[in-house]
Amino acid sequence: MRRDSALIPLSHDHHQGLILAQMMRKNAPVYTSLPNDLDGKVKHALKAYKEELVPHFENEEKILFPAVNGISEKLDKLIEVILTEHTLLHEIFNKLEINKNPDILDRAGEVLEQHIRLEERELFQLIQEVVPKKILESLEGKIDTVKKDCDLRS
Repeated sequence: MRRDSALIPLSHDHHQGLILAQMMRKNAPVYTSLPNDLDGKVKHALKAYKEELVPHFENEEKILFPAVNGISEKLDKLIEVILTEHTLLHEIFNKLEINKNPDILDRAGEVLEQHIRLEERELFQLIQEVVPKKILESLEGKIDTVKKDCDLRS
């Protein structure tokens, strides 16, 4: 199913988020323009978290979720799961900032990847199925990619 235009900016963020998640994983492939050592990966991940992921979560929590709340019980329950994952990701990245440990970095990558896949495969699909087009149209232009370039590489 094609992504509704109101959700495309969030999907663009997700694409870059998946690259970030992969880079954070143990035994990740070497990405030409991304750091490969632990210190570089941690620094890059924390910068991306603060500058990209936190604003992305805020777009979802302050714009998208209030607009679609109450339309479907299944959607509301899925949003609760997503919000719990946002909290977990905040906790993991805060731990990473305190303790630059490769296991925490790997865990952040794992949770971020699973979170993005849940949003793309289930949340956005369900939104497109149950949310009236008029509501989706009302979101046009309110949700934008965090960075116009949509590029997490620093």
